[in-house]
Amino acid sequence: MSELQNPHGELVARRKRMNRRKLLKATGATVTNASLFGVASAREGTKHGRSFEEHAAQARKIREKTESQERFVEYHRQHADHVSHNRWKKKLPHHGSDKDDSDGPSNERLYSGESDVEITVGYYLREDCGGEDYAQIDLHADITTDQGGDGKPDKDNFALAWNDDHYRYEDGTAYIDSCDNCSLRDRELNGVSWDWADGNACYYSCDTSFALGCHAELLPTDQERAIQAEHNHTWQEAEITGVGFSSGGNISVTVSSVDHWEELAYKIVEEPFDVESFC
Repeated sequence: MSELQNPHGELVARRKRMNRRKLLKATGATVTNASLFGVASAREGTKHGRSFEEHAAQARKIREKTESQERFVEYHRQHADHVSHNRWKKKLPHHGSDKDDSDGPSNERLYSGESDVEITVGYYLREDCGGEDYAQIDLHADITTDQGGDGKPDKDNFALAWNDDHYRYEDGTAYIDSCDNCSLRDRELNGVSWDWADGNACYYSCDTSFALGCHAELLPTDQERAIQAEHNHTWQEAEITGVGFSSGGNISVTVSSVDHWEELAYKIVEEPFDVESFC
């Protein structure tokens, strides 16, 4: 009996797609699996007539037009095979954290701001095992503080990193959305970093939102996957002199003064799933 004549062919294909999604789980993140009819195929046309790159660009375009991070996440939930998303709010120290008192300089941290960070990873997986699997890795930051950057030349740094056996940065895809004071610092196979001139962006006070991200190829593995992210905040005369990534996906930062520096770290972890098992 030919494949077209096989009355069970459609049911078998549907079960394969369902089993495929059962493998996609996440820990420490809000996970949403798309509809079976919303499956996308990277590079090649999807059932909606769009490639992975087109879906990634459309999600960013919607966010820019609506000024809504929720709409960006919702687009991926509707079209991606799998979405990992999490959000953190952390206190942000300001440039006056080291103040003089009767006993000399004090390292007391003064927290007058807040850093609201979201990480979204939208996975677009191949269906016929004839293409490549991709993910859009996106960091959205919402910074508010009543203390400015005091016009200092020092820059904060944002970074995303991962194990280079699990993801591989796709050259030329690092992006900056809605941030005139952000600049690409470095990109490697296992990570990307950006500088943010908070002294210019937040001269007197701050209420700003922007997004940084890239595309990465998803590599087959039976190990746990993780996306590491950091916001390294400096003030006064402190300067970030180096940012690096280990092969395992850790971020290392060197600063000129640890007394005027704080690391805000984030992490999304995926339970093991092997894309080759979908074949």
